[in-house]
Amino acid sequence: MKVEEYIHTLDGLPLEDVNRKIEEICGIKDYFADERESCIPVDVARDETYEYGDWQTNRDLANNVVRKVKAFFSPQVIIEPTCGKGSFVLSALEVFDAVTDIYAIEIYEPYLQQLKHDILQGYLDGKYTKKVRFHLMHCNVFDVEWRKISSNVLGDNVLIIGNPPWVTNSGIGRMNGDNLPRKANIKKVSGLSAMTGKGNFDIAEYICYQLFQYFSHGNVMFALLLKNSVIRQICQSMPAMHLRMKDLVQQTIDARREFGASVDASLFMCRVGDGVPICEVSDFYSGEKKTRYGWVNGNFVSNIETYQCVEYLDGISPIIWRSGVKHDCQSVLELEKTDNGYINRLGETVDIEEDCIYPYVKSSDIQTGITSDHGRFVVVTQRRAGDNPAVLKYSSPRTFDYLLQHRQYFEKRKSSVYNKRPEFSMFGIGEYTFKPFKIVISSLYKKPKFVLLSPINGKCVIPDDTCYLVGFDTYEEADYIYDLLCKSQVNDFINSVSFNDAKRIITKELLMRINLQRVSKQRAQVLRDFSFPAQQQLQF
Repeated sequence: MKVEEYIHTLDGLPLEDVNRKIEEICGIKDYFADERESCIPVDVARDETYEYGDWQTNRDLANNVVRKVKAFFSPQVIIEPTCGKGSFVLSALEVFDAVTDIYAIEIYEPYLQQLKHDILQGYLDGKYTKKVRFHLMHCNVFDVEWRKISSNVLGDNVLIIGNPPWVTNSGIGRMNGDNLPRKANIKKVSGLSAMTGKGNFDIAEYICYQLFQYFSHGNVMFALLLKNSVIRQICQSMPAMHLRMKDLVQQTIDARREFGASVDASLFMCRVGDGVPICEVSDFYSGEKKTRYGWVNGNFVSNIETYQCVEYLDGISPIIWRSGVKHDCQSVLELEKTDNGYINRLGETVDIEEDCIYPYVKSSDIQTGITSDHGRFVVVTQRRAGDNPAVLKYSSPRTFDYLLQHRQYFEKRKSSVYNKRPEFSMFGIGEYTFKPFKIVISSLYKKPKFVLLSPINGKCVIPDDTCYLVGFDTYEEADYIYDLLCKSQVNDFINSVSFNDAKRIITKELLMRINLQRVSKQRAQVLRDFSFPAQQQLQF
């Protein structure tokens, strides 16, 4: 019998009696909130719910996940914090034998209506026979009284399963959405770090931290589909946040096949208990083991086996790495040199002072080795971060007039790094930007590649903000350090501590861990005698 037909047989009964009869069949309390509610769920298009990171899990994937869990865990209580249409709830009803209670939370009511409908249909069809108490909650996951639920299930075998939203707080902010936790800065970063993106986090990450906090005791298991970056953040945060987790497993999935999403994601499983912050990585489909990452002797690494061979390089860099120039105004500040002069990205001919124009390279140039006179240039509005570009009115009047004519493009820049800074300001600029010789590396590519840049036509080359650099006054200094950085053990070290699925594979923090004094014992004393006074005096 179809749900609609069964509901029709109850016509004429008071709402209380209708709900009681449905609860006797399937365990759902208060199936109808009022008499006007339809028993037919509303079909929902994905674009209506994008704000919620809405990537619904297909039943095949949900079935495979719960079968993996069943191999070594038998839950009595199942909790799904963002259940959507309920694939995991329905799979759990089919696979697990000892379940007594299921908690399912969903902010989007039509999804919860669909789940209620499917549960009742399953019982009417005889597909589900075991009586379960359902606690279906229509609310924001950030408003759930987790402390109360954790108290109710204390002493039971608890499985927390699901697919939390694959969206960041800044992503929701760009959509003017309000599906955010009240306290967004969970990483406790401030100032420059927050402005440059380190305060950004995935909503799933926040949800996980809440669950880890409230379900930190008892026989609790987690099985969650998460972006790899979220799993990594959780593992990395374990010591600082005192997370009680053990037996961490990451099984990589094909997110494009399963969700149509261009993202690296996995099934993350762990148990509550005191354990080491190390995660075992394997393939979800074949079970093939890949690698292990986590904390080793106080250092967070991406490949424990490789790292152990080059751990001696992990320390403090004797040179200071800097970011390239950030301007967020490509159409105005980036130029191409042609036979007819400089052309900006708007197609306009640009006639400004040569003193404000410098050769310019990006990550793709660094990785491909195209760093000679390739015709790309950038307009520089400052010499140091604290300078006011308004002084160009006197030193370079044509350049200043050019900036004024294109003021509207600068006003459209969205990054908060420009807040409270003078008009036309750039970021990531200082004395080091204008050093004649530079060692540069891209932050975006899996294969690390250092490049030594020399001046072009008497002018230093300036990298963009996707690159990191060290500047030198002489070629001899630069060439010496460049030779050390190109050693195979440095390459192995970078590969052992970087993550290929990160937004920025190479970071300043990573580069500042390379202790070049240990690269070559024969050169150690020479490097100790090396001094970089200009590097040490820089302020940023």
